Amino acid sequence: MSQINDAILAATGANQINDGLALFYGQTEDESLNDAEYRWLTEQGATPANVNDMWYELLSCTQHINDCLLAYWLGESTPLWLPIPDVDELTGSAWTIDLDDYTLGADPQVFTLNSGALPNGITLNANGTFSGTILDASGSGTATFVSTNASGSAISGALNWSIIVP
Repeated sequence: MSQINDAILAATGANQINDGLALFYGQTEDESLNDAEYRWLTEQGATPANVNDMWYELLSCTQHINDCLLAYWLGESTPLWLPIPDVDELTGSAWTIDLDDYTLGADPQVFTLNSGALPNGITLNANGTFSGTILDASGSGTATFVSTNASGSAISGALNWSIIVP
């Protein structure tokens, strides 16, 4: 268990395990750390159950839960995508979304466009940020991205976008 705690402290930058987990789970003042973990797991798509079963599901774990948790916190497991909000921007606008904000896993992560297309003028940078400004007058689409972490594990996530006509 101390290896997991050390990995959590390293991943979160906290000095105390509870502080690191509270930060990671986005614990609010009115919830316990256990409630924050449970809420976070359900937000990631795990089926409500006991916490260990939820982690098993989320990490597609087939080993002892502590082995899967250690691999996760060390960034050795497959990265996870959080829900990516739709991007609705005006022609001539830049995209300020950062895909790294919507993935969990060991950094550095490298992002690539897997399928679909981005608006003309927008390009994806390997760090998950976007460059350029929208050149199209209108349009919409879906782009699927792949995030690959330092250990070579990869997962894909999709983003819907549309150009707003003023």
